[in-house]
Amino acid sequence: MSNNVKLQVLLRAVDQASRPFKSIRTASKSLSGDIRDTQKSLRELNGHASRIEGFRKTSAQLAVTGHALEKARQEAEALATQFKNTERPTRAQAKVLESAKRAAEDLQAKYNRLTDSVKRQQRELAVVGINTRNLAHDEQGLKNRISETTAQLNRQRDALARVSAQQAKLNAVKQRYQAGKELAGNMASVGAAGVGIAAAGTMAGVKLLMPGYEFAQKNSELQAVLGVAKDSAEMTALRKQARQLGDNTAASADDAAGAQIIIAKAGGDVDAIQAATPVTLNMALANRRTMEENAALLMGMKSAFQLSNDKVAHIGDVLSMTMNKTAADFDGMSDALTYAAPVAKNAGVSIEETAAMVGALHDAKITGSMAGTGSRAVLSRLQAPTGKAWDALKELGVKTSDSKGNTRPIFTILKEMQASFEKNRLGTAQQAEYMKTIFGEEASSAAAVLMTAASTGKLDKLTAAFKASDGKTAELVNIMQDNLGGDFKEFQSAYEAVGTDLFDQQEGALRNLTQTATKYVLKLDGWIQKNKSLASTIGLIVGGALALIGIIGAIGLVAWPVITGINAIIAAAGAMGAIFTTVGSAVMTAIGAISWPVVAVVAAIVAGALLIRKYWEPVSAFFGGVVEGLKAAFAPVGELFTPLKPVFDWLGEKLQAAWQWFKNLIAPVKA
Repeated sequence: MSNNVKLQVLLRAVDQASRPFKSIRTASKSLSGDIRDTQKSLRELNGHASRIEGFRKTSAQLAVTGHALEKARQEAEALATQFKNTERPTRAQAKVLESAKRAAEDLQAKYNRLTDSVKRQQRELAVVGINTRNLAHDEQGLKNRISETTAQLNRQRDALARVSAQQAKLNAVKQRYQAGKELAGNMASVGAAGVGIAAAGTMAGVKLLMPGYEFAQKNSELQAVLGVAKDSAEMTALRKQARQLGDNTAASADDAAGAQIIIAKAGGDVDAIQAATPVTLNMALANRRTMEENAALLMGMKSAFQLSNDKVAHIGDVLSMTMNKTAADFDGMSDALTYAAPVAKNAGVSIEETAAMVGALHDAKITGSMAGTGSRAVLSRLQAPTGKAWDALKELGVKTSDSKGNTRPIFTILKEMQASFEKNRLGTAQQAEYMKTIFGEEASSAAAVLMTAASTGKLDKLTAAFKASDGKTAELVNIMQDNLGGDFKEFQSAYEAVGTDLFDQQEGALRNLTQTATKYVLKLDGWIQKNKSLASTIGLIVGGALALIGIIGAIGLVAWPVITGINAIIAAAGAMGAIFTTVGSAVMTAIGAISWPVVAVVAAIVAGALLIRKYWEPVSAFFGGVVEGLKAAFAPVGELFTPLKPVFDWLGEKLQAAWQWFKNLIAPVKA
């Protein structure tokens, strides 16, 4: 039998010992993947069921709206006929007829929307194979598929539970493996401890320098966005600002650089970045939203109201006060201002007045985009009323523009409308009719809230508070940071500042080291291309050495708990003299019959130990050849990699140390 075949016998024994662990892990991963796929399918099926339910509801609404539309048309036609046949129709009759026509038009618009919705839902259902003309049949089929998928998911979960139980049993074996590993690893513990200390020290150093590395990366990104030179006055000023913010606030320099990038990508120049960065950081700390969201809102309002850079801090304070003094949250305020701000600017309404309107609407539970569209409608209708809206305002005696044609203050107009309602003692129905005529069906409720807020002085009070809000965001941040959590943030910021300073001092040396290492690697690549055959041989030698070391280590890690038993077996077999082969075979058969998997690992260890004893010379020669082969293989590149010679010397020493460790481990077996 050749040496290779003998070694394969040993490898096969170790492979059989570890096979159950591998199969359990494979089964667990496979079942977990199947469960994820089944859960995804079940979510999709439930989504189809929800679409069917939505289609039913929309279809029912369409039918009800159709009946109401037909009835409204008939009433409008009857009123039109009556109006036409009346010689002197009254104004009240005209209003009733107009109201009936509007009702019919509104129902027609609603009917059209529902029709479009039904058609869209039909198309979506058709894509997933559901025919609305045969809805009951397809829905039943879908329910059956959901039931089948649910049952399949339950079966997969049960199977995973069984596999997990098997894994728990094998984990007990693994714990024994770990205990043996501690015993067998004592010989290498001192060296490993030294390596661990060095590695820990290296990682600590890397972690300390990481803030500086990340800060440099973001500075490079900011430079690319702005298109300026690295050593330009602009970049110098921005780096200085980021460092100052990191030193003096709870935010780090890296946070500040990130905010600068966001503002630059939003279209801000260097001056805008310097103005908006501190505000963005403070807003993010105050409202606990991301810098991206705060920068987008801040720059959006600056652009919408066409304000200068020196007003950016005031914008941030107004936004923070709006969230602090009203029921508006970040998302609701952001959505509302997106709709209202452009129209407000054109109507001559300030950001403070606009924020007051949005805040008042949120207090009345008209939130988000509804508050935005409501505010926009009020502003646009009062800025330039036309048609019936103009007639209605004229009837109320309210003027929307002055003698020069400029729009009068919106709050004043709203107050005068409310005063006219009260003066003319209009009932709620009459007021509602005027509101719908002036502001439209959708915006009438928002207009009513704003009119009440204006007449009670709420809008004026909020506007005054917002105009006097300078410095409120920073004040709010200071209050929120006045606790242990804030102290930790400041400590972390100071710690990162130290890392950034150290990185700045060492960046040149680190870059030079990295560039030098790159040159060495490129030289190695060139040598490998010129010596493909030798490089392949080196790979085989190193791979074989590492594989054998791993196998020997795996045996040694669990060998110590049973080494006394192995010695007893070998001693007893040696006493038998000439009949060793027969007795040894019987011993191995008995060990192999012990219940798997708890003692099967021990059986593999004993088999490996006996084989190593028998084939000691070939294994010894192999290890000796590995060490010598490494030395011979690396000889051609010795001069090129002279600076790396200590690394190769270390590798040879570790291989020799591993061989000595293995000889010490097997010494009882050899004896």
